Parts: sequence; C-alpha cells; structure tokens
Amino acid sequence: MTGFSEQIERYYDALANTYDDYYNDEISKAEDFLIGKLISDLINPYDNVLDCGCGTGLAKTLLSGVPCRYTGVDISNNMLEIAKCKHPNENFIHGDIANMPYLESDSFDSVISLNGAFSHVLNYNDAIKEFMRVIKPGGNLFIMVYSRFSFKRILDGSFIKTKGAYNIRNLSLIHI
Repeated sequence: MTGFSEQIERYYDALANTYDDYYNDEISKAEDFLIGKLISDLINPYDNVLDCGCGTGLAKTLLSGVPCRYTGVDISNNMLEIAKCKHPNENFIHGDIANMPYLESDSFDSVISLNGAFSHVLNYNDAIKEFMRVIKPGGNLFIMVYSRFSFKRILDGSFIKTKGAYNIRNLSLIHI
C-alpha cells in the first residue's frame, strides 16, 4: 500500500496494550476535553464520520455524545482490536489512510485524524488526496498534527481549497 509502513505498524502493535496509559495525565485529559468539544461541534447528528489513524478509538470516545455513523481506519491490528472492544458496534478497518480503495468517494460528512496519526504517513499528499476523495462536498476535515510546520505542508498542496481555518496549538480545523 502507498505510504504503508510495516515499521510503524509493528511499533503501534507492540504499544497497543499500554497506549491509552500514556495519555492518562492531566494535560492529555485537558487536551482531550478541548478536542472533544471541537469535533463534537463539528459533527452533526447522524453524520458519516471517518477517523483516519483511529488507534484505540479515542475519537469515538470523544464523540460519545454525538450519534453518528463512525468508521475508524488504522494500520495497527492490535490497536484496532482494542478499539473494537471499547466500541463493539462501530466499524473498524485495517488499512493505510494514504490508500483507501475500500471506501467510496464522497461518502463521509467529516474526516478526522487525531493525535498526530497524520504525522506518521509516509506520503501525506496521497493521504490528503484520499481524505478529499472520500469526503462529501462541503464536508469537514479535522487534522491534528505534531508540529507547526506539518500544517504548512498540507496547505502548500494545490489540491486543497479552504473556506476557513482554525488553529489551537497543534489542532487544525478546515472547512472544505
């Protein structure tokens, strides 16, 4: 798969059982509260939501108050197994977010990618093209990246047009 990294997959497979423990501190909880508020305000009830790099299902947990049709994609089978245990009624797919032929074009109202999952993609242009392919016209894209330079790389692409942008620390919200 394009952008698929066996090394990253192995890393997260090995980390899966303790992953959530790393984010159980007060700063992470405060960040989760803010992210949860932002994405809950972004998602309308019963929207189709795609979570790219879903890990153990944090975004679905943060969206627990919003009824939506949720699909999570991640390269780590072990992370997905934990996500499935936490959210047994949701749809989870093992795959590379830079190459998602198993998802239909224009099929999601919102595409989100939290906790820097996007920062691990080997070919971010392919990932953005896939996000834009699967998102409905007028849909919402929410990408959380690791560094202030990562978002600049995204916007340098000629294939993305934005109506507005919002940035808090490493959080980025774009209305397409």
